[in-house]
Amino acid sequence: MIIKNLSCREQELEFSKKIWSHSWPALIILAFLFLVFVPGCSQKADVSKSKQLYDKAFELARYGKFDDALKLAKEAGAADKNNIDNQVLLARLYLEKSNTRKAAGVIDNILKLNPEDGRAMSLLITIAEDERDFQRVTDIANKILSRPGATPDLRKDAYISLGQVGFFRQDYESAEKYYNLALEANPEDKSTLLHLAKLAEATNRYDKFWAIMKEAEKYKDTFERENIREFYHWMGHAYVSRGDTDKALENYKKALDIDSGDSYARIHVVWMYMEKLDYDNAVKYFGDLPQASPYDDYVVEALTNLYCNEGRYYRAVKVYENAIGKNKERFNMSWGIGRLYIELGLYDKAGEVFNYYTGKFPHYSEGHIGQAMLYLAKGDEKKSEEVYKEWGQKLPEHRLNEKYFNRAVIYLRHLGNLEKAEENLKEYMKRAPSDPYESLLMMATLRLKQNRPQEAEEYVKKALQRAKPEYFILLEAAGVYASAGNADKAVEYINKAKPGIDKLSPPVRAGMYFRCAFNLWGLGKLDEAKKYAEESLSLDPGLVDSMVMLSYIYSEKGDKEKAAAILDQALKLEPENEQAMFAKNNPDKINPFMYHPK
Repeated sequence: MIIKNLSCREQELEFSKKIWSHSWPALIILAFLFLVFVPGCSQKADVSKSKQLYDKAFELARYGKFDDALKLAKEAGAADKNNIDNQVLLARLYLEKSNTRKAAGVIDNILKLNPEDGRAMSLLITIAEDERDFQRVTDIANKILSRPGATPDLRKDAYISLGQVGFFRQDYESAEKYYNLALEANPEDKSTLLHLAKLAEATNRYDKFWAIMKEAEKYKDTFERENIREFYHWMGHAYVSRGDTDKALENYKKALDIDSGDSYARIHVVWMYMEKLDYDNAVKYFGDLPQASPYDDYVVEALTNLYCNEGRYYRAVKVYENAIGKNKERFNMSWGIGRLYIELGLYDKAGEVFNYYTGKFPHYSEGHIGQAMLYLAKGDEKKSEEVYKEWGQKLPEHRLNEKYFNRAVIYLRHLGNLEKAEENLKEYMKRAPSDPYESLLMMATLRLKQNRPQEAEEYVKKALQRAKPEYFILLEAAGVYASAGNADKAVEYINKAKPGIDKLSPPVRAGMYFRCAFNLWGLGKLDEAKKYAEESLSLDPGLVDSMVMLSYIYSEKGDKEKAAAILDQALKLEPENEQAMFAKNNPDKINPFMYHPK
């Protein structure tokens, strides 16, 4: 009775005292009792310890502290391997860390303990979704739905998974059916509305998208932490669809308030600042992105856009190439680098990208449209039209807008067909009347090529009225005039832009000075170009783009030795930099990566 009422540690001490104070027969009996009772007590202590650790880990995970939660969940698992709740949490944490292999191993353990554990099967669905193994998702989801005892929440998850299969296969009718069944399976959980909202956006039903998000807003206080974070993501998207950048930014920042490590929200904050042409804040938020996700689609798109806006096309290409090297099947990356290759005139590389993608995913229209753009750039208008006719009807509306914009770019920059360029540009401007500046500046470029300088200037003024900050549009306008060979106007706009550029943070200013140097170099104003390139390097000594630019300037000024020395310095910093290698090996040729699309 004494033993029974003592704590586990006290029982061990009591046994110890009794063993050493009795005769050998008594010692044997007491030792036997120790072996019978105390291990059971120790086991209970381990179970209790595991439960306490699990509770702490679960709480940390709720607040996004995944590394600390994982550490405690591992300790909880070591204390009690039969703690299924902890095993489920451990699997979820491994998935959060993108460690699918370890997550799958934990799930196997759960299913050994309980072959019918719905949570484990639900996690298997998550892994199958990540691996795009749609048949496996379907099989597991249907197995869950066939179980009479499946909880409403589990049935909801299964229906959502089937909806996801439809969504990824672009079978939007099937996706909508299953998302609605998920809402019926558990009407208390309104977070399913977020899936319906995503579907409405994907199918360009923006009024419905907005209506669903406003409905979801009524219930957001009932959402779990992850779902409310996702709510702010989609509310941001909803405001973007209505052209309200400020409200969109506000919602993306709310998602960041919930989890500062939310790279998806952060990159959309970067996008919103880029839309507002606030490159200082864009760079600031981009610099805070977690290093663990440098190759997310949105990160890649934002970074390459920043580089392109600074005129650093080689860096943009390398970001894409590195990202695609890690995952060739991510379409956004393939689409982005393919278009950039076309802009740079690297048609063979563009062909490799689009051919790979259409071969891998022949039913996706975007890859074929990329090929149509390439056909057009190479001058095969007939083949391009055939592909557009076959696949263009399957493109969402915003891609159709891009179609006309990109065709205008190709006709203007690559083919010199001003009539066709104007036709496509006017169609784009009709479809996207709120375009802040790009179409206006392209129209200015067109008018200059048509020898209508007064109209060109009017379009530049409209762009300045429509978009801020002013320095950026002024610098864009300088590029327009530089591409037309109008040195006086280009220099005028560079000089107007400089006071605004000088207020920027050093990394952004370095990129903008590089653009100034580039425009001046293209106009043959070597001394002015040299000054800006050197200022760029004083702000960012590792900016290889500016080093290559400076080497071209010295080469044209006749100082080949100085040009070679600068390129040697650039190659010490980045030994595999193709831009620097090309300049080193081809001193009398223009580097394709230095081509300025603007």
